[in-house]
Amino acid sequence: VGLFAPIFIAGKLVDGAYPALAIVVMRYVGGFLTLWAFILLSRTPLEALKSPKPSRHFVRACLGIGGGVFVIHATTVMPVANATAIGLTEGIMIIALAGLLLKETITARHWLAGFIGMVGAGLVVWQSIDPSATGFGSWEGIAAAFAGALFMTLEALLIKYLSSREDPLRMLLYVNGFGAIISITLCMVLFGWQILADPILLMFLSLGPLAIIAQYFNIRAFMLVNASTLAPIMYSWIIFAALLGYFLFAEVPTFIAFVGSGLIVAGGVVTSKVRS
Repeated sequence: VGLFAPIFIAGKLVDGAYPALAIVVMRYVGGFLTLWAFILLSRTPLEALKSPKPSRHFVRACLGIGGGVFVIHATTVMPVANATAIGLTEGIMIIALAGLLLKETITARHWLAGFIGMVGAGLVVWQSIDPSATGFGSWEGIAAAFAGALFMTLEALLIKYLSSREDPLRMLLYVNGFGAIISITLCMVLFGWQILADPILLMFLSLGPLAIIAQYFNIRAFMLVNASTLAPIMYSWIIFAALLGYFLFAEVPTFIAFVGSGLIVAGGVVTSKVRS
């Protein structure tokens, strides 16, 4: 979880100078190149990398791109801790959808945790609304954070499904390959190819190796435990985000945001008491 935090604040590091999609391109291209370097150095047989169902990885790549774009944009236009707190509703969504889609057992304690977390998210949303803004402006970051949470929830459930059926290296190679192709195509259509040659933007290729390590641990975690049980661990994201926001951008969470974030984390603690 901690390794994903620097990736999601990348847009804020350059003060929103580049669209989130362009940063996502660099993250996937860097990840794809990193994987091929590992494959060549380890002499992994190419036959072992063939997936019986590439379409599943294509869908996961689309979800990953959507999640990355929305979360990076959210943290760019609003305080990092606030965007992260709203993004933590991913854990609540996972609890609900894991029972519906993966047929995992969801208990009353899970639903109690979800309710507590939603109250906390509501407080953060209320505190994040800019009363001086008009139209969609005050809701832009909030909407992006919730959209990012939804995309990441669906991707997490797909990772859980694939983790029991395919090798981690194969999963990483396909999703980063598809992710690079899809994001490059979208970026060139929307912003032109010139933006991808920007030397400052190219520095974000370094996000690739970081993302590969984070994704590998993510896949391993989903191989070992239920998605609904793993969801609470994601709440530690708020700690890393708050620290990065404070030390890099001098962002100090307000009391209401602090209480709301605390309730979201409390929901995760309640869920962690459920045996998997």
